[in-house]
Amino acid sequence: MGAGDAFHGAFCSGLINQLSFRDNMLLSSAAGAICCQGLGARETLPDMTTVMNFMAGQPKPEIRRL
Repeated sequence: MGAGDAFHGAFCSGLINQLSFRDNMLLSSAAGAICCQGLGARETLPDMTTVMNFMAGQPKPEIRRL
């Protein structure tokens, strides 16, 4: 377990909750990032409240078209 597991779990949650692809990627990436902030895989797996609080403190990325 680790960042990839956190990412995949959040991604599945986003699919179930019908998030847009962009919002789902932001949610999943945040979950994975939180997991990398500490030592130990299970101890750092975030819950949804932790992920939402983390995201609230981050700037929203701009979308650039190529």
